[in-house]
Parts: sequence; structure tokens; C-alpha cells
Amino acid sequence: MTHENIPSMPIDVVEAAIARVLESRRLAPNAPLDRHIGHAIGEAMRALPGIEADSERQGLEAALREEVRRGVAACLESDDREPDDDAVDAASEQSFPASDPPSWISRSHRRGGGD
Repeated sequence: MTHENIPSMPIDVVEAAIARVLESRRLAPNAPLDRHIGHAIGEAMRALPGIEADSERQGLEAALREEVRRGVAACLESDDREPDDDAVDAASEQSFPASDPPSWISRSHRRGGGD
């Protein structure tokens, strides 16, 4: 996942905020998504050193919020999709001849004893 919109924001901060929102949502699924995002953004902003100016902080927070919202939406969308069973079935059918052992095994049989 790229985060070009936030040049001074380390990628791991954005990804950690996304992970925090998803975990928070898992623990409290009935809480509004904006509340989860707000808590994660607050944690992320407190963890960033050296942001002095309020205008810089506000701009960074807004960009981070948008990036986290986009990342969370992408994760939730991919979670809602059902696995593609047709692809699994097709792969299984294509591998059918190779996956089954041969129905005969060539070996010589020796009969014991004297006839």
C-alpha cells in the first residue's frame, strides 16, 4: 500500500493506524467507524515527534485520516468478498489426471513352489 499523499508520514504509521481501526472494529463492531478512525488517528499523531505548528499538524492529521479511511475501506471490501469457489473447482478439474495414481502397476509376479 502506498501513501504518497502524506510525504512526511512513515508508511508504518499509516499501516499501524489501519490495523488499529480494524482491530478496534472487531472488538466493538457496533461503534461508528469514524470513532474507531478517530482513536487510531489520535494515537498515530501522539506517536509522531517534531510536529510543532498547528497548521502542519492539522494538515497531516487530515491527510492521515483520509489515507486511513481509504485503507480501511479497501480492507473491509476485500473481507466482504466470498472466496472464488469456481476458481478452486476449475483448478481441481484441470489437475484431475495428474493427481490420480495409475489404475495399474506393472510388476512381475513369481509363483512359488514347484508345479
